[in-house]
Amino acid sequence: MGELATSAFDKVASGICLEGLAVDYDRGTIWYSDVIAGGIHGVKPDGTAVASFNAGRMWTGGVMMNQDGAVLSTGEGGIMWNDPATGRSGWLLDTLDGEPINGINEMVPDGTGGIFFGTN
Repeated sequence: MGELATSAFDKVASGICLEGLAVDYDRGTIWYSDVIAGGIHGVKPDGTAVASFNAGRMWTGGVMMNQDGAVLSTGEGGIMWNDPATGRSGWLLDTLDGEPINGINEMVPDGTGGIFFGTN
């Protein structure tokens, strides 16, 4: 991996408890969660706000892009998906072995279409 030198950083957001960053290359958007205030929020690299999802959902820890363009997020209740193009959303995973999921933190793709994640 090479080095990247920079002389300055551009602030694109402040006043948030940032977690879970995902780059949406197709839309030119950075998606992030605010674990304290709630929700998933999108911002352009210049700081322009794009959209927000799940405003009332607290403790969202991980954010990841799905191959179909949906924004996946972990947190209370499991893994949710949001489609920025249509505004539709739903649960990708909200139970394990027939029991409701208390919470999931972080997730990474396994390279074969699945997801590794941690739960409590």
